[in-house]
Amino acid sequence: MRKVKINDVYNRVKNALENYPNCRDNYSLLIGSIWIDELVARGYDHEEASNIMRILFKDNKLTNVQSITRACRKVQEDFPTLRGKNRKDRIDNQEKIIKELNYVTN
Repeated sequence: MRKVKINDVYNRVKNALENYPNCRDNYSLLIGSIWIDELVARGYDHEEASNIMRILFKDNKLTNVQSITRACRKVQEDFPTLRGKNRKDRIDNQEKIIKELNYVTN
């Protein structure tokens, strides 16, 4: 498997969240965007990249999914403006759910 430094992933995730706002609420779209960008950087066009992506994914040659999602959470913690709209809805609904489930909060 290809080893990637977490700071490199962090920067690429931050770039994707800044340039592709739809990725802010969709990890699958974020991961696909990161992988497509990797292939385009290697000289493939976008259409060709999607076909090659399946092969590279199968061979475990693309950035690890967990690394991308972990970096995304850190980027969104460091840059709240890059958080998606779904997060705000979740936070707004959190107190209601806590009460419904009878959870005790500190």
